[in-house]
Amino acid sequence: MITKIEIDETQIEVIPEAYLARDTAIHKAELVTTVQDAFEAQSASTAMHALNEIVKGMEASRKDAKAPALQAGRAIDAIAKDFLSSAHVELIRVKRLLGEYQRVEAQKKRKAEAEARRKEQAERAAFEKAEFERILKENAGRRRAALTQDLDKANQKFYKQIAKIKQDVAQSHAAVEGVKVRTTVKFRVIDEAALMQARPELFTPDDKKIRAALKLTKQIPGLEVWEESNAYA
Repeated sequence: MITKIEIDETQIEVIPEAYLARDTAIHKAELVTTVQDAFEAQSASTAMHALNEIVKGMEASRKDAKAPALQAGRAIDAIAKDFLSSAHVELIRVKRLLGEYQRVEAQKKRKAEAEARRKEQAERAAFEKAEFERILKENAGRRRAALTQDLDKANQKFYKQIAKIKQDVAQSHAAVEGVKVRTTVKFRVIDEAALMQARPELFTPDDKKIRAALKLTKQIPGLEVWEESNAYA
């Protein structure tokens, strides 16, 4: 989306004079093998300063050489940020709308599933009781194996009824598949005096303590607390 900047790598190189200065400093350092008297100490000091000048010079040169590229990078970041600003606003808005819809549909699904389980348990208990009583009356003289066979047939009938209940539950909500919901606790200070009096340890520019406290309770004087649901793929 953004025009690509071409950088010719052949233009980036170390000048010959720098190689000469580096090699000369290294050669001086290689001559230092021991430091046991004033003369050797002076030689070591000279070698150290020469190497240090090479290191500092290269660091300064590296920063200067890299400055135009960094400036171009900052310009690219600014262009991208400006380009995406309105898109980000709309993305957040749509994610919140979709997240809220998904949250409501998830609640519907949980309620429907809970009702289905309740019905299933009630149906199972009533059905098994009725079938068992019927089988006992009709087959009082049969052996236990015959009773088991009849119960298996009854269970098949029961599971067909349960499948119908589950199908009805699946049609009772319309959440979008593949979209998850993340619910975030939000807050803002509406009464600084009340917050300071009730929870002075939370009266700080850093909201990490407040967020930690909200994990334990959402009833904190001086704070207005709410939840926002955002969808994400």
